[in-house]
Amino acid sequence: MADIVIIGGGIIGLSAAYFLHHDGHRITLLDKGDITGNCSYGNAGMIVPSHFVPLASPLAAPGMVAKGIRWMFDSRSPFYVRPSLSRALISWGWQFMRHANARHVQASALPLRDLSLLSRQLYTGLAAQPGLDVGLRDRGILAFYKTEKAAEDEAELVKAAAG
Repeated sequence: MADIVIIGGGIIGLSAAYFLHHDGHRITLLDKGDITGNCSYGNAGMIVPSHFVPLASPLAAPGMVAKGIRWMFDSRSPFYVRPSLSRALISWGWQFMRHANARHVQASALPLRDLSLLSRQLYTGLAAQPGLDVGLRDRGILAFYKTEKAAEDEAELVKAAAG
């Protein structure tokens, strides 16, 4: 049995704490606030294996790279990056744009899908634990499309996500 400190009360930190505690370790969980407003909350806690294509992908919705860049400067967006002239931020932006190509998508899409499928399986297992309400709801997803082509493309991604 060990004393373990976990920093961050998002889904990863809480899951690690749960399983380590279950194995008999003493856990201290640190978070900058209460655990209701972290990044897991910002992503609505969604685990969506059908959405495994990276944001910066030519296969993503048309205009997604441009939308991603606009989102970077909108503090209310899911992709906000505080603007600064730091070398690290500029380097990250350059790497982001360099990887917005079909070759990178091909190399990363299936591992991202498999990680999402495993995450869903593990989260479902957590939800099945007696006395543990993780708030998991399997209600599907509702999507709207501007064109029939966009709907067809999404259907193909969903099919690919099934494995």
